[in-house]
Amino acid sequence: MTRKATAGALDASTRYGINLDLVPSTDPDGTVDIEDVYAFCRTVAAARRAAPPAAPSGPWAAGEHPADWAYRTERVAASSVDNWKARYATDPAGVGRTLTELTPVLGIRPPGAAAAVKPAQRGASGYLNGVEELRAEAPRQVASAVTAVSPPPLFPGSGDYPLATASGVPPAALAHLPWRARLAAAWEPNTVRVMEMARNYAGPDGEVMAAYELANNPAVGAYVASVQEWYVSAGATDNSPEAADEAYRQMFGDA
Repeated sequence: MTRKATAGALDASTRYGINLDLVPSTDPDGTVDIEDVYAFCRTVAAARRAAPPAAPSGPWAAGEHPADWAYRTERVAASSVDNWKARYATDPAGVGRTLTELTPVLGIRPPGAAAAVKPAQRGASGYLNGVEELRAEAPRQVASAVTAVSPPPLFPGSGDYPLATASGVPPAALAHLPWRARLAAAWEPNTVRVMEMARNYAGPDGEVMAAYELANNPAVGAYVASVQEWYVSAGATDNSPEAADEAYRQMFGDA
């Protein structure tokens, strides 16, 4: 490093491996300070987010979206194609690999199935709850399970939205959040943390971010466990238990 820099900037460059020669300075004499480093990091991060991900190779045809290929080869249901495309946009390599590893299920696209099965319910922020998200992956299995046993509500006594929150934040402030963030925020006692969730998980990317970042949240985990118990006890099959199990694993993991 040949440029002048403040102690804070030097510490950040050492800790995070930043080449200060690449950091533009806002100081008249060219000294790089910590705010310059922060601004540089934000610029680099924004550029990386804006760059289109490289499309991974796979068994799909040239120009064919992997989710369309998975539907064509009877690996996913028609109702879940858009959801898979959204996930693929955030992690092409990982989701592409997942789609290729799914087992084809004969009859996943039977004639008239779309009219006979209730579509998954979505709101402005995504699926209303975990059952509806699971329904998108296995519509016939979930329809069978719902007929046998009532599914657990996201919030006992009030359905998809809380009557109150642990932090005292008005429940209406959480209404725009995807279900994982809505659930985690309702049980979070720290007001600052709740407001961070309300900001971080709002918008078109909130559903995908919450799925990754809140997977280990205690409230989310407890609800997912109740959905798992319901799904298994209701005998969620449609002459294809392997398809039902695979759909559940794709949504909630093996736990």
